Amino acid sequence: MEKSNANIIIIDDDESLKDDDLLFELDQSYNIVVLLSTPKAGVEYIKENLSSKNIVVLDYRFDETETGRDVLLQIRELSKTIPVILWTANIDKINEINDFINNHTFAIVPKAPYSLLMDKIKEAEVFLDNSIEGALEEWIQMQENKGDDPYLLTISGKNYTLNELLNEIRLNTEFGQKFVKDLNMLTIDLLLRRREKL
Repeated sequence: MEKSNANIIIIDDDESLKDDDLLFELDQSYNIVVLLSTPKAGVEYIKENLSSKNIVVLDYRFDETETGRDVLLQIRELSKTIPVILWTANIDKINEINDFINNHTFAIVPKAPYSLLMDKIKEAEVFLDNSIEGALEEWIQMQENKGDDPYLLTISGKNYTLNELLNEIRLNTEFGQKFVKDLNMLTIDLLLRRREKL
């Protein structure tokens, strides 16, 4: 079976996870599975890999000073599009459910059984594959130059390669947001005018 190209980034300070069946199971399906034991290491890893297709599994409780909510807010400063799955042993003790929803948490799942987490990771991957960034990434992979040559010239005179466009979307920059909106509007316009067929 071909492995997925999504990065699974687990941010959890439970040292026993290093030898857990969960990591073995994820390794069977995904090329990159990373377990980071501190929020700082997790956020740094995400920052250094923003151009990748990332799915984050985030623990809720770290220490007395930092929770999963704090880490989620740091991740959202980097990207609004990364699916973040909150993974906790104490769902009933989370006080900031509204904050997690408002900051686009993909799902909140209990630590047991693992099958629930695996299902949500697969759903997050489908979500990414069906998003504009997923479609653009797939389209870039089909191109001969893989997106490294200038492709789009803006009115202001800035050139973007396809890979740079993908990064702008993943970073949710002002330009990335405008590009997605314009692309959606163009697609709708073409379909409604019957200029293109699905």
